[in-house]
Amino acid sequence: MPVRRVRFLAIAVFVSIALFLFTRSTSTYENYKTYAEQKYENAVGGGSVLRPEEGEKAKQEIDQAAGPPEDEDVPAPAPAPAPEPEVTTSARIVEVVGQATESSEVAETTSTLAPTQPLPLDYQEPQLVANEDEIPIEIGQGRYEVDGSPKHSDIHWTKLPEHFPITSTIQIPTSKPSAIPKVQHKFKKSQGADANRLAVIQSVAAHAWKGYKEKAWGHDEVKPISGKHADPFNGWGATLVDGMDTLWIMGMKAEFEEAVEFVETIDFTTTPRNDIPLFETTIRYLGGLVAAYEVSGAKYRVLLDKAVELAEVLYSAFDTPNRMPETYYRWKPTFSSQPHRASTRAVLAEIGSLSMEFTRLAQLTKEPKYYDAIARVTDALGEFQNNTRLPGMWPTYVDASGCAKPAQMNRPLYGTHIEHPDGSGDLIIADEPVQGKSNANAGTAVAPGKAVNEIVKEAEEQQKSQNIDETKAFENPSEEDRWTDKKNQKRQLDAGTGSAQASDDHLDSNNAAAGSGRTADTGGEPLFQRPNNVVGQKPQTGADVCVPQGLGSPNKHGSEVFTLAGMSDSTYEYLPKMHLLLRGRIDQYKDMYLKSADVAIEKLVYRPMTKDGRDILASGDLRLAPNMTSGEQIETFRPVSSHLVCFAGGMFALGGVIFDRPEDLEVGKKLTDGCIWAYNVTATGIMPEDFMLSKCESKTSCEWNETKYFEELDPYRAHRSKTPTAVTYGHKAPSKLENTDYELQHKRQLSPDTDTDTDSKPEPSPSPSPTKTQLDPPLPKLPALHAVYTPPPPLSHEEYVAQKIADERLPPGFTAINSNNYILRPEAIESVFYLYRITGEQYWRDRGWEMFTAIQDHTGAVFGNSAIDDVTKAAPEAKDSEESFWLAETLKYFYLLFDEPEKWSLDDWVLNTEAHFFKRT
Repeated sequence: MPVRRVRFLAIAVFVSIALFLFTRSTSTYENYKTYAEQKYENAVGGGSVLRPEEGEKAKQEIDQAAGPPEDEDVPAPAPAPAPEPEVTTSARIVEVVGQATESSEVAETTSTLAPTQPLPLDYQEPQLVANEDEIPIEIGQGRYEVDGSPKHSDIHWTKLPEHFPITSTIQIPTSKPSAIPKVQHKFKKSQGADANRLAVIQSVAAHAWKGYKEKAWGHDEVKPISGKHADPFNGWGATLVDGMDTLWIMGMKAEFEEAVEFVETIDFTTTPRNDIPLFETTIRYLGGLVAAYEVSGAKYRVLLDKAVELAEVLYSAFDTPNRMPETYYRWKPTFSSQPHRASTRAVLAEIGSLSMEFTRLAQLTKEPKYYDAIARVTDALGEFQNNTRLPGMWPTYVDASGCAKPAQMNRPLYGTHIEHPDGSGDLIIADEPVQGKSNANAGTAVAPGKAVNEIVKEAEEQQKSQNIDETKAFENPSEEDRWTDKKNQKRQLDAGTGSAQASDDHLDSNNAAAGSGRTADTGGEPLFQRPNNVVGQKPQTGADVCVPQGLGSPNKHGSEVFTLAGMSDSTYEYLPKMHLLLRGRIDQYKDMYLKSADVAIEKLVYRPMTKDGRDILASGDLRLAPNMTSGEQIETFRPVSSHLVCFAGGMFALGGVIFDRPEDLEVGKKLTDGCIWAYNVTATGIMPEDFMLSKCESKTSCEWNETKYFEELDPYRAHRSKTPTAVTYGHKAPSKLENTDYELQHKRQLSPDTDTDTDSKPEPSPSPSPTKTQLDPPLPKLPALHAVYTPPPPLSHEEYVAQKIADERLPPGFTAINSNNYILRPEAIESVFYLYRITGEQYWRDRGWEMFTAIQDHTGAVFGNSAIDDVTKAAPEAKDSEESFWLAETLKYFYLLFDEPEKWSLDDWVLNTEAHFFKRT
């Protein structure tokens, strides 16, 4: 009987809990739906040019977005702005920065978000941030593959009221165009199309398109070996959209119309990715749609409509306090409804390479807000151009947040370059802050001999209790607590090394460097120290947190790289091209180009040393770092080259023609010829992705110097020759050593039977008495010894160099190959195409055909063409990857090189960085 009662009670309890949970879930669902309807009702964006039916469509998407609490887009508890992605490798850094001002737009929006029905106790709606100081900063990853189809997503982007609306719009320039010299050479009739070569190239493109259509239709990329697909760019069909104008140019009209039909079905308001990479999406998708619309004679209106649909999503990324874009835009409503700042460490090319696409769309739609968006970025770049460490150029990373933080900038350079004397009186650099006596009360008193683990454990317990207090304070923060720098109170402790104590004015000579692996003179026990400047600080408010600024350096005290290669390239490329697109109506882009070109040619362009004395040029990198003592800049030049930087030859040639700078045209020729040389010297006839060269002292003359070349291949020659060989059994030591720790260490390495527990020599055994006769004891059996490897002597200088060249397959003049693969990149043939169209010289066509045959011979695959792993091998392996630029750029440039020059003339069209054609009007 008691057992039955227990069972009955258990069943009753279970049913009650189930009913309670069901009621709770239903209430949360209804409340979120009500919240969503109130939030997005009448939501509009300033200047939207979406089609009228988009408003009703957006409302339907809100209903779809409302789901049970398990849905990933349900508003997350404050203060988290958005749910973290379930599977992602992209880093997201949320940093509280800004100026302490209130936005009336934000305040007004906040008042409309409160649901009318009561919510469960554990439910918290997303809170809009009223202070700009609390605006987070986001970063992401450009190429990031995701699983899933956008068609299956219930969450859609929706246009919301702007947090930082503009008060005036920069209009598209409409003044009288200025005279621009002709770009193209005046070709003869005999220099027309090469029909045979065109047919071969067109067949390769048709093969690639067929493989994509059969195996990856609607996906971003096809895997040309396995026949699988990949979606690294939001899953909207990157290869299809990116390659549409190529299809039209090659006369593949039926395939083009199939692509147009698919474009109608793309929904740019949803994607499996949590973010949208602004740069990649703009150059591939937006540029591809606009170009396909233009080259087809504006016959397919849906292409322009879809371009506008996408542009509306991308335009929202510019809704920041300084109108600099979020380069990785978190598009989901829960996150996009919050105010954000641009990144404090944005890649230069990702903010500086949006101008052509948005400008051309603004011209076609007569909607100035698209031009306004990029014009503000250009203005910011122009202001920053003369204020960088290398005036005229920009570093690869820029602080686009618009927020300077003087409270951090004025502090000592903790953890970076803190110089102080060590025990010998020499200056050392600390990896961790050192503690002053005036801050002794900030740390924990440590008794001598106390174990480090106990110290760290106590510190962790203290930190836990402190975190609880901080959490309570965050739930109901005061204005003073809001700006307290809590993050700096959570520095990790280095339990492996001791931090040295110091006075305010000097350090004790017995103390050692923090983070150096040595300990202070405290009886052999390391000290635990709490870093100074993190306890007892005054709360930071207002200007202490953020001072408005333009573009700036992410790190005022670290090094910066200036280059024309990856992460910077297309920013410089777009300067002369924007001058062409606007037909010279403003001088801004011309002026910016001329400044950057002069500095790049002087500081970055160099002549590589070749065996045949070939007169070629390459473009390297310049690293600038401040000297922390003198404040001067330390310049470090790297004679590097890469496939990406091969675009520079075409850029300088184009700039030389349109700005009447013949010297730039010559630089462009030699840079392009340098890339052709890099193709010719490898086993495959294809240049590596990234490599180092031997730099000549002069750009005008340079003879082959084998001694210099060998020294660069073996820079540590002197050190290698002095390296001692290991002591082995059967070899006499160089000299008699006492039984020190050094000797014992070598014994440990040589024999496991060696007794290492003694600290001194053993006492000698007593000798036998001379008065007694004693037979010699039998000899003990020696333990069997394992064979000990005796290292060979170091290689001679000549032997080392010969082995390095053979092992790394280095062509003459190459000092290193950092990345030896080829991923079907277009930059080299791009510059060859420009040089042929500008000069009319047959040389460029001939070299281009050699490049094409080498690429086709080594990359051809079942379903297209595949990237290869090593261009220095005679038989490289396929990597089963074919990025969208193979169809969009590489094959297009090869085709245009042999097509009728006047058919797609550079005097009528200008190409973006993805080789998409925009009309010059």
